[in-house]
Amino acid sequence: MDQQILTTQDLFTRGYTHAAIRRAVAKGTLVRLRRGRYRRARPSDTLPIPQWPDGEAELRHRYLLRAALPFAPGTVASHHSAAILHGLPMPNRILGKVSMLRPGSGQGTCTSTRQLRRAALPASDIVEIGGIPATSLPRTVIDVARTLPFADAVPVVDAALHAAPSPDLLRSTLLAQLAHRQSGNAAARRAVLFADSRAESPGESRCRAAFELAGLPIPELQFEITNAEGEFVARTDFRWPGLPLVGEYDGMVKYRGDGAGSALWDEKRREDRIRELGWDMVRFIHTDLADLGRLRARLQQAFQRTSGRRAG
Repeated sequence: MDQQILTTQDLFTRGYTHAAIRRAVAKGTLVRLRRGRYRRARPSDTLPIPQWPDGEAELRHRYLLRAALPFAPGTVASHHSAAILHGLPMPNRILGKVSMLRPGSGQGTCTSTRQLRRAALPASDIVEIGGIPATSLPRTVIDVARTLPFADAVPVVDAALHAAPSPDLLRSTLLAQLAHRQSGNAAARRAVLFADSRAESPGESRCRAAFELAGLPIPELQFEITNAEGEFVARTDFRWPGLPLVGEYDGMVKYRGDGAGSALWDEKRREDRIRELGWDMVRFIHTDLADLGRLRARLQQAFQRTSGRRAG
């Protein structure tokens, strides 16, 4: 996908003047990323954020990263910017500025487009991704887990463990990063110990984090349902032990586009088969996770409804 950054000089060679550049920005055919750096307009520029296509926020952040190049000597992409480069899920609300790290101590600086932190940065914590220097995967995961709320940190650690050849080894590596006292270590340790490599989407991870924050039992993940003959019927995101109760997180992406009607019909038939075997089901979307009190009450009702019942 095109991620070309246009400098002012690039635009001059294409026949633009300073006035023409200002008019193009005002019209929306060019988007100013920072002083002297621009990109072409995208169709999503006219859409509200909730209507952006999947991955749009991450793509826009990559534009910001490339517009920030070249970094000053010793500076690397860090925290949420490094997480985007590593393919880890980040909340859209924090992707409006680039995060960078430079060796040293002090408070760092923050502008409207970038945040520069200072901290110890050994060579072993530096990698290059697509030509951009960045913190390594373990360092990135820990930096994010130290600074983001639990509900945002869990999807990051889950995704890193899910993609790792050895989740147990990566978890040990992450915990080793916390050996030295530093602000945020307790929060990071909580997220690393809670994380589960079986989680298959950020939405599932946010659900589990919400269950934990609401004081609810944590379900089994990726539970397989079979019929009386032992034949596979379905796999669900969650199952609460001891109860004929399963749960699903519904991301909206699969219900968009030309195949939305078919996806909805297939999902209804799948749920019907699950319920016919005696299982109860609760479904969640992202807005359900915002009110922990309501989430707690809803699940407690489901626990009471299914208590003493058996599936199958």
